[in-house]
Amino acid sequence: MKNRRFLTSVLAAGLLLAGCGAKTDPSSDTQPTDKPADTEQETAAPDLGPLFERGTVDGQTYVNSFFGIKADFSNEWVLASEDEIATMTAQTSENLNNENAKKQIEEGAAVMDFYAQNPRGAQTLNIYMEDLGLSNASADLIIRGSMNAVKTELESQSFEDVTVEQGTTTFLGEEVPCINIFGRYTGLDFYEKQVFIIKGRNAASITAASFYEDHNDEILNIIQKTE
Repeated sequence: MKNRRFLTSVLAAGLLLAGCGAKTDPSSDTQPTDKPADTEQETAAPDLGPLFERGTVDGQTYVNSFFGIKADFSNEWVLASEDEIATMTAQTSENLNNENAKKQIEEGAAVMDFYAQNPRGAQTLNIYMEDLGLSNASADLIIRGSMNAVKTELESQSFEDVTVEQGTTTFLGEEVPCINIFGRYTGLDFYEKQVFIIKGRNAASITAASFYEDHNDEILNIIQKTE
């Protein structure tokens, strides 16, 4: 996978507790590009298909037609605006339009497409988009490659007693692999579940997080397939 960035919701946890912006880690793992040394002709890059299209928010509804998902939120949920997402990820709103976001994706970044929180229930949901750089990746491959990095990142953000495990969950009517995370933050129990939608070269990382009690399956069930 090209310049893989590990997708966690440390940001979601920090925002939920502190009520303020946070920065994502700008570092990323880079993979060298192997080129054949014994050929005179340059090998054409494989056609990996189109990059994603960003989703839209209208009132309490989020839709991403590219990945075929939608979510209708109750009024308890607060859906972040483009400017708020830009502030959370230390960017400008101009960087989040489709063309600039695609450029960032091609350069190996992960772009936040959606963020919502339920302050009353101490719950969050965020969605990141990423170019995997190949067309035959699987959720299992992503999970195996990211679990150690997720644990390390959470511990660097002052989470304690962190456990990160691969499991399965029902999402969009199917049994899918997921990452289950538990930890403690300032003495509070923290639960997180991460699932993935893969379409061609693209991955959508969908992360539900909750404090006090594990409501992550309930949060993920807000997301449905578009008709």
